[in-house]
Amino acid sequence: MDWNRNNNQKIKQSGNKMVTIKEVKTVEIKTDPLEFNYGDDDLKPYLDPHLKEAKEKLKDLDKVVLKRALHSGTLLVTGVRCWTALHSEFWWHRDAAVKAYKEFIEAPLLPKYEG
Repeated sequence: MDWNRNNNQKIKQSGNKMVTIKEVKTVEIKTDPLEFNYGDDDLKPYLDPHLKEAKEKLKDLDKVVLKRALHSGTLLVTGVRCWTALHSEFWWHRDAAVKAYKEFIEAPLLPKYEG
């Protein structure tokens, strides 16, 4: 197998054919679970429409509250935005979070959680 350094490609000769195999690298980007996590990713399609109807912008929740939820495992399920909305001083944020979470629970299981 030859290596073409200009294109980051491996060239493999198979019989009379030349097959080019492009090398792909997967890089995992680590994020702070107190800012964004899989729960946020899962709930985004449900939470965003409800939060758009809210009259006030969602304010950041204190890190101490988020750390408590992270250690109990709750934050990774609900996500930071939903947890923050649940603890908001505005009732329409809390209402949006509850509606979004209810819709998420009633929706079909995401393929990444099956099996």
